[in-house]
Amino acid sequence: MNNLLRVAVVLVGSALCVLNNSTVVGSTNCPGYRTSKVVERGSEIFAQLALNGAPCNMFSKDVQDLSLHVTFHNSRLRVKIADSAKQHWEVPQSLMSPDPSYHPADPAISLLKFSYSESPFAFTVSRKDNGDVLFDTRDHQFVFEEQYLELTSSLPKDANIYGIGEVIGRFRRDPENTVQAMWARDAGSPDYQNIYGDQPLYIELREGKAHGVHILNSFGMDVLLKDQTVSYKTLGGVLDFSFFAGPTPARVMDQYTATFGRPHQIPYWALGFHQCKYGYKSIGEVAGVVANYSLASIPLETMWTDIEYMDMFKDFTLDPINYPLDKVQAFIKKLHANNQHYILIVDPAIARNDSYPAYLDGLKKDVFIKNPDGSNYVGQVWPGYTVFPDWFAPNTQQWWTQHIATFMNDVPIDGIWIDMNEPASFCQGSCGSNLTGTPPYPWKDPNYKPDVPQDFPEPNYAIHNHFGNLSAKTAPTNARHFGGVTEFQAHNLYGHMEAIATRNSLLEINPKQRPFILGRSTFTGSGAYEGHWLGDNYSAWNQLIDSIAGVLSMQMFGIPFVGADICGFGDNTTEELCLRWMQLGSLYPLPATTMPSI
Repeated sequence: MNNLLRVAVVLVGSALCVLNNSTVVGSTNCPGYRTSKVVERGSEIFAQLALNGAPCNMFSKDVQDLSLHVTFHNSRLRVKIADSAKQHWEVPQSLMSPDPSYHPADPAISLLKFSYSESPFAFTVSRKDNGDVLFDTRDHQFVFEEQYLELTSSLPKDANIYGIGEVIGRFRRDPENTVQAMWARDAGSPDYQNIYGDQPLYIELREGKAHGVHILNSFGMDVLLKDQTVSYKTLGGVLDFSFFAGPTPARVMDQYTATFGRPHQIPYWALGFHQCKYGYKSIGEVAGVVANYSLASIPLETMWTDIEYMDMFKDFTLDPINYPLDKVQAFIKKLHANNQHYILIVDPAIARNDSYPAYLDGLKKDVFIKNPDGSNYVGQVWPGYTVFPDWFAPNTQQWWTQHIATFMNDVPIDGIWIDMNEPASFCQGSCGSNLTGTPPYPWKDPNYKPDVPQDFPEPNYAIHNHFGNLSAKTAPTNARHFGGVTEFQAHNLYGHMEAIATRNSLLEINPKQRPFILGRSTFTGSGAYEGHWLGDNYSAWNQLIDSIAGVLSMQMFGIPFVGADICGFGDNTTEELCLRWMQLGSLYPLPATTMPSI
């Protein structure tokens, strides 16, 4: 337990122990907090934390009063620190799908022990069987401000840490040089940067045992490994930690998914081989690919089509020239007769088009994300100017289900592929709010300028988002969701909430069938609703290698149905690379090739 003298007071047989007071090392004159009004009640501990001196206001205003809530389970310990006034936004528990059998437990039978120091407040989490300290905030700064929260724990030298994603890179994280931003981002395969999803879980292997640490927070965040510490620096919300006792990696994953959502059951056919490629020009070309698999005696379970099937890239439509309804229906009928399946892509961006039913109906039902002035936020995606479903709005689920059902009534697909849902947008800020009709693509107009003033106040602490400004290539941070929720608060939840809505829709449409949903942007608990592919990779040997770590990491995050684009998505492949990737891809839970050019 380091050189801190233990036990000023020990409550024998009780839930916690009180450590003697300690001095924070490395402080920048931030006072921390002092503990009072500690109450033990069954499986829970409650306490009040008050600012322990003059505020430091490092990046914003210090919060004076906090509440501590500790909950024991048999193999999980939850430590939540929130503002007492409950003004800081939290991830709604309704977005999680915990195992109902995973109940709190008597602290006496918990595998983990919680200890704390009174002034300044710090805490440790340790194993009961051997006293090994798994998380230790003593001797580190604790800051809780309006727009900046910081908590740090000590780590052993050369710690074996895995997770903290989504990220492209090696499976084991560098314990001395990891800076991982949590901000969902439309970016293909850049090494060690923030990309599509937010998965702040790590598993540490230490002396033959594994444990897990997770923080539930949807704000932008940095997780840093350096100087034998792990630090969390988030732009708001609360510090809601879960500690999982393991003691094996498999047990950690079991405890994690019991807390946030067991993996969904996929249809049996989804385990077969899938074929997808961006750029199929017609349904005839798609049918030809399926026929060639048969001619070559290669089993093919499922055929996919990207956005080229749509009429001007609008969701819930077919291109009347290249994908006419009668020919698409005949193709799907033939697939189904052969016990094969068909999946189409759906993006969240809805074309801002005055003759488009999904848009007009969405206006009537008021389901789109707003600007601060109450107008609909408008971005740019493949159809041009687009609006975006607000998954918090009360009418959005019914509207989404209605348009999926209407489309599937004509086009009986077997699953939905949801893409571009960070959400991605090609302009910064609302760029079509005051326009009428169907405007031309602004990226083709050299004189284009956004028509709404771009006022996105950046927080004083800049997380390591590799686009810089948090509003770049996505909905701006000042966009509004139903109930006053801002994009700044809930950005990282967007793809996760779309997956929930899409699963709800498919279950309502076909309640006796297991839904098939593959999504790009994920969050804690997404595995209960969807599978995942690793996004826009490249035809390169290092991308093949990194896909192994990517698949293992996403499975660790509770998303077992995962794969990478076999042979690569971007650039040209080679025969040797594609052959070796096919061999590797046969071991992916989701084996799917994109057939790039050779």
